Amino acid sequence: MKKNAGLIKRLLPFYKKYKKELGSRLKPSKSLFSLGCFFLSSLCIAFVLYPHLILPLKSYHLGDIAQTDIRAKHDFLVEDSFTTEKYRQQAREKIPPVYKFDEKLWPGLKTKIHMAFKNMREIMEQNKIKKLAKNAVQIAEKKRNSFKIITDGEMKKRFESMLGINLTLKEFKLLKQKEFSPALEGILFELLEPLYLRGIVENKITLPNTQYGIVLIFNSSGRQEKIYSPGKFLGLKEVKHEINLRRYDFYREVGKETTNAIVKLALNLIQPNIYYSAAETEIRKQKAAKAVKPVFYRVKKGEMIVREGEKIDQKQLLKIQAQQQSISQRQSRLLFVGITALIFVLLWTNRIVLKNVKKDFLEKKSDLFFWLSNILLFLVLSRIALEIGNLLSQKISSLSSQFFIYALPAVGATLLIVLFTEPKIGIVLGSLMAALMGLMLNSPVFFLYFLVGSWWVAFRLKPCRHRSKFIKVGVELGLIQMALTFGILALENPLNLWQMGASFAFAGLGGVTTGIVALGLTPIIEIIFGYTSEIRLLELASLDQPLLKELMVKAPGTYLHSVITSQMAEAAAEEIGANSLLAKVAAYYHDIGKIKKPLYFVENQIGIENKHDRLTPSMSALIIISHVKEGVELAQNYHLGPEIIDIIKQHHGTRLITYFYQKAKEHNLDVKEEDFRYPGPKPQTKEAGLVMLADEVEAACRSLTNPVPSRIETTVQKVISDVFLDGQLDGCELTLKDMHKIAERFSKVLISIFHPRIEYPESPAKKGNGHESKNKMFLVTSHTYKEHSSKGEVASQRLGPGKH
Repeated sequence: MKKNAGLIKRLLPFYKKYKKELGSRLKPSKSLFSLGCFFLSSLCIAFVLYPHLILPLKSYHLGDIAQTDIRAKHDFLVEDSFTTEKYRQQAREKIPPVYKFDEKLWPGLKTKIHMAFKNMREIMEQNKIKKLAKNAVQIAEKKRNSFKIITDGEMKKRFESMLGINLTLKEFKLLKQKEFSPALEGILFELLEPLYLRGIVENKITLPNTQYGIVLIFNSSGRQEKIYSPGKFLGLKEVKHEINLRRYDFYREVGKETTNAIVKLALNLIQPNIYYSAAETEIRKQKAAKAVKPVFYRVKKGEMIVREGEKIDQKQLLKIQAQQQSISQRQSRLLFVGITALIFVLLWTNRIVLKNVKKDFLEKKSDLFFWLSNILLFLVLSRIALEIGNLLSQKISSLSSQFFIYALPAVGATLLIVLFTEPKIGIVLGSLMAALMGLMLNSPVFFLYFLVGSWWVAFRLKPCRHRSKFIKVGVELGLIQMALTFGILALENPLNLWQMGASFAFAGLGGVTTGIVALGLTPIIEIIFGYTSEIRLLELASLDQPLLKELMVKAPGTYLHSVITSQMAEAAAEEIGANSLLAKVAAYYHDIGKIKKPLYFVENQIGIENKHDRLTPSMSALIIISHVKEGVELAQNYHLGPEIIDIIKQHHGTRLITYFYQKAKEHNLDVKEEDFRYPGPKPQTKEAGLVMLADEVEAACRSLTNPVPSRIETTVQKVISDVFLDGQLDGCELTLKDMHKIAERFSKVLISIFHPRIEYPESPAKKGNGHESKNKMFLVTSHTYKEHSSKGEVASQRLGPGKH
């Protein structure tokens, strides 16, 4: 029996673990819930993007068998797309390729050559004068050293830099021997000028040889000339051949070696001044194709389109589709389902990406609802703005519906998500919103338009500690959108002054409006989803908050402790790159649960009996532990936000209340350690870990009777080591390097708080009353602590080794 009992006892933990895992598997899957939310959201988004897809007519395809006779219900036109495309292709082929002629290239190069040769001649002249000055006996030694002669190497570098070429030292010296004479300069001009004036292309083989010739555009004047024989232009190979042939004309004049150096220089200076403009050619071809009007043929009312049982051919299909489009804009259910599936895939893929960016995001239902509703909300707002634009454009002829596209507030979704999370999540959501807007507007150009705007605000909004930041980012967004609008207009059509001005105005106002809309929605989201923005944190950081005032009145010692803890947490957070504002505000509120029973905590026991003296250790531990639960309840009642509530829960982790645990062990050997531990959880974020460490360190340093810097630093290191070795920081991503920085910041803050002050001498009145006076001043600490001696406790020391 004893063996069986021992076996059962050993197997019991495994049974409990298996039972717990089995129970968790039998619970409804979170993924199933997420799938349902994503599917419903996809349906809603598909409807917002394509609201006209309602009860579509039957869709026919090429080769389908007609189930009934299909007749024309009214007169309508059908575009003959084959013939239209044929005519457009012919129009494209008639457009000659466009080349551009840079007529300023040779004059500019000629000026460079002249300036380079002139500069070399001047340097050589100056060097001659300096040599004469150096040899003069009358010049003092100090003065003579100031005449620095420019070396051949320096002259060569300057000459090459001015012309953008490379020469050998030998070739340069040959030119120098001739003193860079104007004659050499003239030879260079004689070699190059006729070639540049004739026109140089990179590769003559690429020149077209068609009946339509080419169009040559002069860059400076904009003048156009049609060239039917482009073979007259020279290719680079022909130019080099021409220059090499002409070298023999100058051998007698300047010598063979010098001529070769000049020829080498000329070859280096050759570059094409006629080049093919693919963009201009394509624009002209597209313009010519657009100018071709579509070819239509008329279908009369009552005309038989296809008979029952016949296979639908291409021509019949075009007629059916034209009739469906003319009757209604409705499409098939299949199209709607396909769009819904596409959106579902986009949303689900976005979710997977977000999981990699931030693991815990979308785990909570509130996060999931906020993310999906944020997307849907701004798509609805964009759709409403778009429909308003369509209505106004019909009533006001000068307004185009496209103007309103530039002002759509879709980027606001990114603003809100970044405000309550982080920029990386905003980048992911911004990409999704841009894709959805591209689907709504059926334009890849506007996908880029909203993508760039979303990415910009994602990086520019944080930190956002003032509501005016929304307006500032909105103005920046407006300027970005104006620049993008210019690019879109330049791509589409020739620029029209009114169209450009109106588009710029809508784009700029759209950016500002987006910021204002996001700002207005911020408090609503904070109330509905319980989020805490940086703006809200600043409001909570005000010491005029009712909860902090109540803490100051009912538990002044705890209030002072919280203020010092907040200073420590904020300083350390700034040092390690954590959210300093969240750490500061959370430290203000981490002990608000002590409002319920303030006198059971030693920092509030000023001149009164310690209430724990009459309680059992287990009861004292329960009271100490309860302040966490009561703090969470108060935080929820005052809507402090989930981030602060989580830190209140985690700021003690699963720490042991050592004082009462040891006291209980003295009286009862069977005491359970878990009864004297906080329920946790352990800190899950850097900010929660900072608040825990600041809380423990401040409590420990407060108990020091002589808080000199060395003792403070030692205490800080010891407390942080104890917390780390206890495993309390395992889940909050604080590294050893971070903890070293934290210890340094804590020590600096505490040393500045416990700095020494000068005690002032007694007043003359006290001297007259017979009090002993001293004519010296001595140092005392800025905080004095009163000790209890009756029951072995120190009034300034927290109950237990840490703060409770």
